Amino acid sequence: IAKQCFPMFNPHERAFIRKVFEKIVEESGGDFNGGAARMDLVNLKTQLGEPYKTLSLVEAENCLDELLDEKWLMIKGDANRRSSMSQEYSIGPRAFLELSHLLKDFGLDDLPQVIFHRV
Repeated sequence: IAKQCFPMFNPHERAFIRKVFEKIVEESGGDFNGGAARMDLVNLKTQLGEPYKTLSLVEAENCLDELLDEKWLMIKGDANRRSSMSQEYSIGPRAFLELSHLLKDFGLDDLPQVIFHRV
């Protein structure tokens, strides 16, 4: 994940973000409407590998919340259940616009041609 896209995150958090996007694309089976459960994404904090340190639970949750706030990710379904571990997250409109090359590298071939996003 490019430092230019995520300057507010440290290198360990950027490695976690990369894992998050990989997981969502993997879970979606190449469909841009797919998603992954918050619990599965938070658990990626232990899979960063060397030279990155494992993030704490709070750091991982804060990172996901920041990605939601900045529209890199979006919640599927009831947005009022934001902190629920069963809540499903999908790729947000900003990621499709600014990270399309990375999403294609992860295996998301069918990118949307038009994005409608309600605030």
